[in-house]
Amino acid sequence: MSSNRLPAALPALVATAALAALGAARTPASAVPIFAERYGLSCTTCHSVLPELNAFGRAFREHGYRLSLPKRATIPLALRYQEMYQSNVAPPDTRRTTGGGVVLGAAEIGRVEAFVHENLGAGGGPAGLFLGYLSTYDERSGMLYRAGLFELPLQQSPQQRLIAATPFSIYAMTAGHDDLALQQPRLGIEAERRSGPWYLAVAVDRGEFHGAAYGGAPLPLGYTTRPGAPELALFVRRNLGMLTLGLEHVGGVRTIAPQGAADFSDVYRRDGVTLSAARGKWEFWGEQIFGRDSDVDGHNSPLGSSGGYAMLLYRPGPHGYLSVRYDAIANPTQQRSAALTGALMLTPHLRLLVERDVSIGATAAPAWRALVTTAIPWP
Repeated sequence: MSSNRLPAALPALVATAALAALGAARTPASAVPIFAERYGLSCTTCHSVLPELNAFGRAFREHGYRLSLPKRATIPLALRYQEMYQSNVAPPDTRRTTGGGVVLGAAEIGRVEAFVHENLGAGGGPAGLFLGYLSTYDERSGMLYRAGLFELPLQQSPQQRLIAATPFSIYAMTAGHDDLALQQPRLGIEAERRSGPWYLAVAVDRGEFHGAAYGGAPLPLGYTTRPGAPELALFVRRNLGMLTLGLEHVGGVRTIAPQGAADFSDVYRRDGVTLSAARGKWEFWGEQIFGRDSDVDGHNSPLGSSGGYAMLLYRPGPHGYLSVRYDAIANPTQQRSAALTGALMLTPHLRLLVERDVSIGATAAPAWRALVTTAIPWP
């Protein structure tokens, strides 16, 4: 980071430090209340800072949202609303704030859990089904199965449970005319299992959702794309105590249809390694992806791409955190950025996240972003 940008980052340090101090003293956080109401629990059982999941929340999700506890009748729907502020906007847009809502639904159907995430549109974009799947957990084998529209089990939730205001660059990265990104929910089937220190997941899909978790106006591309063959995704992680290592692979065939030109196919693959570590109030997360595409423009032009992130996160209290993150991608244009983020629960039902983003080696001005997120009904 150049020295002339350091003064601009000082307000971010002050703001995020204040957030952390408040977060250490705030009351417990609440989140989407469907499961809390069903089992008569506090939302803090699964969440630390809305909508991020804690260790119990992740285990609860991996078991198909089932607990061996008495159940109560509950409303199977909830509303999550988010207001976003950004200091820098690109012309002709002049609006610095954008609101977006999602309807979340969950219902038990025998041994099957039905889950829905429907965005209500934002920024002039249409509403759409972001996630919608059926899941079931087999106690004997320890296997969780999902069928429908789901997020890939990446190390970070790329959109639904995002812990920053800006997406991780590698999850949003595309290659030429192949517009499929890792952050897009897939339409298919998935199986995952945790056995001791091992986590294994495999997904096969033949479609995806194009758009964002809270909606947004789609961008015209001048071409359309669709799966040319089923996509295969594999994820393996091994816990070594304070350290967890992982390998991942996503590959398939994309059919690209430019306007006024013949369709062509791109055979693609994304291979990656992950690392995470935790000690006390500190966490470190890292991921590196290497991509290969056989034809990104219809002229048999192959493309190699790569990218990754490193994030250091500190939790001064149970319901707030500070993080600093470095992102870099090359596809083939290089883009690098840094983000300083602070988040806390202002009330048991309201999260505030403030972020300062700095582009490294580019002319873009540093930007402020802020998110205010809440969910109703409140338990």
